[in-house]
Amino acid sequence: MSARAVACREFSSGVGPADVVILDESGDLTLIECKLTTNPQIRREIVGQVLDYASRLWGTSVDQFEAAWRRASKSDVSPLAGFDDEGEDTRERLAHNLELGRMRLVLAVDKVNDDLKRIVEYLNSITLSEVSVFVMEFVRAERDGVEVLMPTAYGAELANAKVRHERAVRDRWPVEAFEEWGTEHDPDGLHAYRAMRSRLLALGWQMNGGRASTPSMNASIEVEALGGTRKWPITFHADEKRGLRINLRFNDFVSTPELAERIAVMVNAAVPGLVDLERLRSVAYASQPRIQLALLGPAGAEALADAVTAAFAEV
Repeated sequence: MSARAVACREFSSGVGPADVVILDESGDLTLIECKLTTNPQIRREIVGQVLDYASRLWGTSVDQFEAAWRRASKSDVSPLAGFDDEGEDTRERLAHNLELGRMRLVLAVDKVNDDLKRIVEYLNSITLSEVSVFVMEFVRAERDGVEVLMPTAYGAELANAKVRHERAVRDRWPVEAFEEWGTEHDPDGLHAYRAMRSRLLALGWQMNGGRASTPSMNASIEVEALGGTRKWPITFHADEKRGLRINLRFNDFVSTPELAERIAVMVNAAVPGLVDLERLRSVAYASQPRIQLALLGPAGAEALADAVTAAFAEV
């Protein structure tokens, strides 16, 4: 889950309230249903309920989702308002996830049993990667008069393996496909992409196709300060609504904040105002600023390539 998220209790699905619904800044949804083992129908009820709630969200609009959230939270504030300038991007990705029915389903229990484990394993084995099913067991423990809940996850390995497998078997996009998309949908962005790609290759970067659902490219470089580890701090995406854009993957450097800070400062020195330094610092660099290539232009794209390269070289 992304660094920032908001939660809503008793979210009305139309057939009853889901115990907890979580929305994060990536537009990803998590539905949580809670049950005690004293309930003799725990297997059927909890699985049936969470699937029913998910099916009711599937195909709804963002406006309908916001309205249900406001009713449950008894607030006029949209859940998207908590994501600041990311709100618009979050809205687009949320709309896509609702359309596809893409979400995480979490069954929270005080004691997991073999039957529930088997159901979760089966669901993960027969569903696409868009739907992941987990069981979270919360065991009560007490020490020095303080009671805590000890969580254990079941099904996570299968769900994550399913996602990794789908990504692995999906073919990488060729350079030609990315450029063809730009030629048809975003010629100005394509000019900036070509300028940046040429500069990155001249500076020793590697470029290869991505595996996103729309044409994408990845730019990688070996970072000597990280022991020669290869990193992919820049990715290129074809956005159906906003044209060709890049993501600056600061979230890859949250464990080395001094490096993330250097990149951010040098990028802003080269292209003033390109990234929000204060916001990046406030989320400990766990963010991926998205930049439209058409707005950046060829000169700005080259300056950005030079700045990121220089930031790695000077560490």
